[in-house]
Amino acid sequence: MVAPSEVHREQRPGLSRHRHPQGGAISVMAAGMLILAIMMLALTVDTARLLNEQRQLGTAADAAALAAIDSFSQGPAKGDPEVARQSGRSLAGQNVAGVDDVSFEFGRVDTRNGLREFSADGSGLAIKAIAENQTPFSIVANWLLPGQASLRAESVAFRPRVTTLSVGSSLAALGSEDSFLLDALLGGLLGTDLNLDLVSYNALANTRIQLIELVELQPGVGTVAELLDARISLADLVSLTARAVGNDMLAEVALTQIGASGINPALDLRMGDLFSISQGAEAGALGASVDAFSLLQLGAQVANEGNLIDLQLDTSGGLLAGLGLLDLNLTLNIIEAPEIAIGPAGRNQQGEWLTQAQTGQLQLRADLQAVDIDVLSLVGVSLGAGIEIATATATAQVEDVTLEQGQEVVRVGAQSSVATVDANVDLELQLLALIGGGIPVGVGIPASLSLDGAQQTLLFSAPFGDSAIQGVGVPLGPALRNDFVDELALELSLGLGDTAFPVPLPLNGIVNVAGDVVGGVITVVLDPLLSVLGTELGAADVQVHSVNAGASTLIQ
Repeated sequence: MVAPSEVHREQRPGLSRHRHPQGGAISVMAAGMLILAIMMLALTVDTARLLNEQRQLGTAADAAALAAIDSFSQGPAKGDPEVARQSGRSLAGQNVAGVDDVSFEFGRVDTRNGLREFSADGSGLAIKAIAENQTPFSIVANWLLPGQASLRAESVAFRPRVTTLSVGSSLAALGSEDSFLLDALLGGLLGTDLNLDLVSYNALANTRIQLIELVELQPGVGTVAELLDARISLADLVSLTARAVGNDMLAEVALTQIGASGINPALDLRMGDLFSISQGAEAGALGASVDAFSLLQLGAQVANEGNLIDLQLDTSGGLLAGLGLLDLNLTLNIIEAPEIAIGPAGRNQQGEWLTQAQTGQLQLRADLQAVDIDVLSLVGVSLGAGIEIATATATAQVEDVTLEQGQEVVRVGAQSSVATVDANVDLELQLLALIGGGIPVGVGIPASLSLDGAQQTLLFSAPFGDSAIQGVGVPLGPALRNDFVDELALELSLGLGDTAFPVPLPLNGIVNVAGDVVGGVITVVLDPLLSVLGTELGAADVQVHSVNAGASTLIQ
């Protein structure tokens, strides 16, 4: 019988033989796990490093794109691509040390299917910055992952051009040195009497006012949105404009004189009815500018929407004296007020124009009497006429903005609807020598003229403002005069009781006199008044007041 202790001793050598191979396997496995752990650590560290360098490179590309577009869009080096590149590379180097290369592409950003896309056309409305760098695959285990990794980051920055557009007032069509038409028009709109010279009006037309100045000067207003919501009296608008003109003494004196003339206190307006700003363009709109005359005159039209305005003209002197008029009464009705549109070019996702302005829809009526006229001592003529002009709304929209040699060029589409002229000439004839004693003969001659609307594409380039005005229109004085001549060249008949007898009269003289008077009123009075109001029959008077770069924006 074997003792227990012996059995135990016999089993231990066997146990020892099985334990030695397991210890070696664990050592090999531990070494493998260590190597794998080192590789994973290296991969984690290097991946994080590469991602961080890629992120920094993206930051450098963003900074380069923003600096380049800012330099190219404004300042003394505006439009210089090389300076833009230098500015971009300089700022990229400040963000990431050791960037190997930053290149640039000049182009534009268009929105397609709701997405912004960059296209390289060389214009510089948008700039793509491409930052590249070479870095080791690994700095922890370079022996395991040798070689270089190529990192690349792209960023596109653009500054949308914000255009200030109106289809409205200007002084471009007023060629007279006499300002009586402007006094009558603006005075009638303000509900007061004015006596300004053309120098004062030109000073107002040449003085620029930025929207940001109106925001800063209007009490209780701190943003564009608050300015648009503000309701202001017409007298306060004149005062606000006077404070905004700054150091322009002539314009300030003219506005002070207008303010002291006694503006109708009942006239007021909401500023948002004067300015139409595209959604998202509020920041860029702060730099938009208009001239003081347009601001005042368009504001007066907005305040008078729906009102009948009697315009008083002095027929004893000025240009009207040559027409031989005894009396001329004008009545203006603003059916729909004009507006100033501020925003970018193009359409929104619904296909609507982002920046579109319109004229006011107007009715202007003239009632006149002329002096008695003798025709070859045979016929005495007393002429009277009523002329009513109805203008349909004309619209204009900013279709595109491009750059040529660093300067903006604006493409504007303009359209106008059908407009009409209805008139009636009343002739009272006194047959002198032909029938002894003189027999009165009354003749009413109606005339109606309908002019089709016009459509045209207009291109505007710097400098903008009072020099950037183009008209699409039809001269209405000659057209209307010819229409009346056709109507007057009829055989008149003398009515005695129930019987009418053809009477051959020296109609050439009557036709010429009537045509001259009616055509003169149209050409000298009504046509210039409509032009200053920014419209003609079937026409539009389009003005680009300013184009300024909006806030710099990045797209990915």
